[in-house]
Amino acid sequence: MAQRGSGSQYMRLAEHLLQQIKDGTYEPGDLLPSEAALCQQFEISRITARGALRELEIRGMVSRRPGIGTQVLPAASHTPVFAHAGGSV
Repeated sequence: MAQRGSGSQYMRLAEHLLQQIKDGTYEPGDLLPSEAALCQQFEISRITARGALRELEIRGMVSRRPGIGTQVLPAASHTPVFAHAGGSV
């Protein structure tokens, strides 16, 4: 992963995981490491791990389900999806 100070930590982690998906480290159907495992592996907070996984979910790369985990989606699903993040218009 990139060194500290080169962008937000959660985005660096998201890009790292994205690259692993593209490289085939994680294939469609595979589960990514849990938030707790990412925290331990990269020495980050749970908020940072959660933000990185949420970023991948917004990009349509993964599906997150409580009690199951974060699963890599098939390549056909990797199209950006509109996500309304604001309160109201």
